[in-house]
Amino acid sequence: MFIRIENSSAVPVYRQIIDQIRYQVAAGVIRSGERLPSVRDLARQL
Repeated sequence: MFIRIENSSAVPVYRQIIDQIRYQVAAGVIRSGERLPSVRDLARQL
């Protein structure tokens, strides 16, 4: 899973993450039943 954070955005980081995960689910990038990364793993990626 790829999540891109725009540091210059007025949108808070947590909201950017939520929006991108929702988009990826809707687009079929993240499939039903697929596990999301843990908070720790996600923090490492960011």
